[in-house]
Amino acid sequence: MSLYLLSLLLVLSAPLEKTPNFYPNYLAAKEASKNYNKDLLIFFTKKACSECDQAWNTFEKDPIASKLYISTSMSIQDFDGAVFLDKYGLKNAPSWLLLDPQGQVKDKWEGDWKKTPVRPTTPAVENKAGQPATIPAVSSPATAEVKAETAQTVPADSKPVKPAVTETTKPATPVAVQQEETIVEETVIAEKEETLVVAPAPVSPASGYVIQVGYFGSASNAQGLVTSLEEKGFNGFVIVEEERNASTFHRVISSVYPTEEKARMQADILEQAGIKSSVKNKQDL
Repeated sequence: MSLYLLSLLLVLSAPLEKTPNFYPNYLAAKEASKNYNKDLLIFFTKKACSECDQAWNTFEKDPIASKLYISTSMSIQDFDGAVFLDKYGLKNAPSWLLLDPQGQVKDKWEGDWKKTPVRPTTPAVENKAGQPATIPAVSSPATAEVKAETAQTVPADSKPVKPAVTETTKPATPVAVQQEETIVEETVIAEKEETLVVAPAPVSPASGYVIQVGYFGSASNAQGLVTSLEEKGFNGFVIVEEERNASTFHRVISSVYPTEEKARMQADILEQAGIKSSVKNKQDL
């Protein structure tokens, strides 16, 4: 009897099977997406939602998706979940958002899990039985000509005779040319990327309104605030240096909004996220 109870306790204390690559919060999932270079899948849910439970169960049963993506979930009844839902134009739960490791949107939709929206390209092809399909060999033009000539010269009632093979000059393979084109194309792409890196930032409009979220005497503190904002999903904030009383101060502001109303709408969103800010006229800075 005691042995049975001990076995039962071991079974009950064993950890439940978890979804592969699932992280309990957005920041941890975002970091894992960058580190492992995998797309990030965010599932928006809410309490007492049977449709949400069904959608997540469908996702867990997809053997490719649950291992292909870094995944996490956010409740739209929490502040962060509500902000993200509105930021990416989704309306209700259950909803799905797929981001690449750089945070760019690849896909989004509402409702049940649909079969993996972006599957990796693989050379293997499977048939319905799950076995690798046989890819038919493609005959080259020279092979086709030899077969046609053989079929015409061998009588139907004669024994098979090996056709005479004549040496022909094969056309030069374009592999080297393709490799050269690939190298040239990669060089052009690299040059474009380098240009994007060294190009100066666009000049902000002289008039309009900005949102100020910090004013520091330390450059490191200002940069720390910008990093914290980016981690929370608020991008576009920059550091502007200002000389005052022989000292350098660092102002953290947003990009320029054309009207004060639009700037205050964004400031309200920041306020809901617990970030204090103020709206200022660009010309007053």
